[in-house]
Amino acid sequence: MNNLCWEVFKKTGNIEAYLYLRDCENLHEETTEYMREIDIHDDNFEHPGDCT
Repeated sequence: MNNLCWEVFKKTGNIEAYLYLRDCENLHEETTEYMREIDIHDDNFEHPGDCT
């Protein structure tokens, strides 16, 4: 993604476009780091979040 950001900057000369794409990349990395999959069989439907 950094290469794409740099190519956009080189072609447009717009630093704001570069910074925007870079910030989007950083945000995407942070959110995927904290996301987790929840198995439907691993949760109690009467009390969500309680898998006991």
